[in-house]
Parts: sequence; structure tokens; C-alpha cells
Amino acid sequence: LIREYAANRRVLLIVDEAQNLSPALLEDLRVLTNINADKHVVLQVVLVGQPELRVTINGPAFRQLAQRISVDHHIDPMKHEETRWYIRHRLRIAGGEVTLFRNSAIDLIYDGAAGVPRLVNQLCDAALVYGYSERRPRVDAALVQDVLRDKSVGGLFKAGREGSQIPTLGDA
Repeated sequence: LIREYAANRRVLLIVDEAQNLSPALLEDLRVLTNINADKHVVLQVVLVGQPELRVTINGPAFRQLAQRISVDHHIDPMKHEETRWYIRHRLRIAGGEVTLFRNSAIDLIYDGAAGVPRLVNQLCDAALVYGYSERRPRVDAALVQDVLRDKSVGGLFKAGREGSQIPTLGDA
């Protein structure tokens, strides 16, 4: 770290899924942030994680770590139109057809995921697998409803909102 600082380079450590770090590892990160050279911080740490991370860091055991956080940001669930744009953007970036998902399918994905990007991704991925296995040219609402039903019954998917139900075609 000191060598990088002497070369006038910044060191950034990004920890993804930081909500899974043990208390001991979080304390180690806090100690690492104490390393200074000429009153300059030589290591910047970015913690990326689920909302549980914020709960942990705000606990009394991590008061000193919380005091070292200079910027924090929470990504709210996407709105309906943002979800539509997001799915189409991902398709475009992947080189796919942006109309692969019918609007009614996107509506059900939004409802099922409550706009949470990670859940939107999971539902879209599953819908693509289902569609491929059934040789469907487009992902429609019926296919997404099958995905939602199977994932909920299998216990592998919890809807984005507490108490939310699997949307049905009549709801879309």
C-alpha cells in the first residue's frame, strides 16, 4: 500500500456481497482503513451488499466502522417503466432482440420482483430458459406466470415485497 501511495496511485478494495462478511473480517477492514501515509488514506474500501449490510454496520459493535463511511447509497427498487427499460437495455447489450419479452411478460416480472434488480434478473433468466426449452420465439405473460409459480412452489424465489402474491394473467 505504501509503495502504491509513493507511486501516486490510489488503491481501492471493492468487497461485493459484503453482507456475508463475518464480524471479524469487518473489523479487519476497519483496521486496514487506519493505514495512513502523510495524513492521507492509502486504502479506500467500497462495501457492496444487500440491505442486511446496513443493519450490521449500524449495530453498536461497528460504530467505529460506521464512522469511517464517507458515502453510502441505497438503490431503491426500480419503477415499472425503469424495469421495462432495464430489461430491454440488457437485451440490447447482449445483442438480443429488445422485443424478446412481451410487455405483458415484463409487467408480471415487475410485479413478481417488485422492481428489485436482482430479482428481475432471476426471473428474466428463468423465463429465457423456459422459453428456450419450449422453443418459444418470445417470452409472454403465460411463460412468466409459469416461472413465478414454479419458483414460488419450489421455495427458490421469494417475491420482492412482503406478502406479495404471484400475479396472474387476469392481474396483468
